[in-house]
Parts: sequence; structure tokens; C-alpha cells
Amino acid sequence: MRADTVHQGDSAGTKGVYHINAVDAVTQWQVVGCAEKISETYLVPVLAAVLAQFPFPIRGFHADNGSEYINHRINDQWRICFRWASDGVYDVEIVDYH
Repeated sequence: MRADTVHQGDSAGTKGVYHINAVDAVTQWQVVGCAEKISETYLVPVLAAVLAQFPFPIRGFHADNGSEYINHRINDQWRICFRWASDGVYDVEIVDYH
């Protein structure tokens, strides 16, 4: 699965929403989620919802090389951990492995 974030909608000094776009590299199955802020508190539930919408197990996670949080904070320091079962995704967490 490839993931990217897109920030949109700043207004009067207030940050807008972040779209989390996840695409399966083989089938091109795509799921989009939305987070109010890019922090673990907001990102974990969105990632859980995104992962739960894929109809097959996720075998890998890759974020682009842009400057977005999902790349630098997730790929460089954190790991997304979850359990996959036939009826969905469980125990989604972001773990600091350093």
C-alpha cells in the first residue's frame, strides 16, 4: 500500500484538513481518509478506518518522499502495527521503534 497526505483548506490562519490517500500498488484499490490534524491522536483512527476498507491483507506500507508528516514521522521513526483478520483490522497503533 502506498500512502500520501494532502493538506487542504487553510483559512484565516486556521489549518484545514489533511486527506490521507492509500492505494494498493497491485490492484490500484484506493481509499481516502480525512484527519483534522496530523498527530498520532488524529492519525491512528483514520489509518484504522482506511486499513479496514481494504478487502485483502496489507503486506507493506510505503509513504512518498514528500515533506508530509506521514513520511517523515511515520516512515523514519514509527511503525504502523495492526492485526488483520477475515472480518477487519484490529489493534491499530503507531509504535516508536527507536
